[in-house]
Amino acid sequence: MGSIRDTSHKDVRGMRTICEVHREIYDILAEEMPERKDIINRLEEAYGMAKKMDRRLRYYAEGYDDDWWEQQSKKESDWRHELRQSRKKER
Repeated sequence: MGSIRDTSHKDVRGMRTICEVHREIYDILAEEMPERKDIINRLEEAYGMAKKMDRRLRYYAEGYDDDWWEQQSKKESDWRHELRQSRKKER
């Protein structure tokens, strides 16, 4: 079977892309299990989805400055806090 790289997920930023991982899985399956067309077809579909997602995220990133992510994170945190508080009141 193909070689497997270190799969620790402590810090994946800047290492590999999801598309690279899809390609590696595809290569292993196509070589080792050509009879598994069902898996290969789904993997090809997932690869296409990942490429679209990559393009869309890069498009979004062009429109935002670095501070945007911090602001969004704060909004998300505030929203979760409000949701928890409303659940406590309902009890």
